Amino acid sequence: MSLLMQGVLLASLAVVLAASAHAEFTMKETSLMSKASKKSDIIETLSAGEEITILGKKGLWLEVSTADKTGWLRRLNVSSTKPVKKDAEGAAGALTSAVSIGSGRAGSGNVVSSTGVRGLDKDSLAEAEFDEEEFNEYVQLAVSAKEAEEFAIEGGLK
Repeated sequence: MSLLMQGVLLASLAVVLAASAHAEFTMKETSLMSKASKKSDIIETLSAGEEITILGKKGLWLEVSTADKTGWLRRLNVSSTKPVKKDAEGAAGALTSAVSIGSGRAGSGNVVSSTGVRGLDKDSLAEAEFDEEEFNEYVQLAVSAKEAEEFAIEGGLK
């Protein structure tokens, strides 16, 4: 293979690799973990809006790199768009308020979100560990059937 052909192939490979590693952003302050587990060591705390590059995926976790470190983040803390600061006086705040009113989503809880996770393979499930602390947090969110019914009636649901 000629030297020119090798150069062209290497340049092509570099373009493909650069295109596959795209910038993402942290949605909120979040911990960069040493492993894909809440129980692993925290490498550092990342600020909201910090730029990261996704290197790999494992269940609910993403392997990422920052400017100077590599570690794991939960998928729910990562977005393809940089978060906008909430500034009620600024143009972004005015636009957000206008969209909220137009969509019927006024107030501080004006975001509707849905999350689905695919790719939980046999290995990911085998490595899963019970986290009693997190489980207890969810248990505290439970409401009685009566409370749920009252909430539905207040919201005009049938």
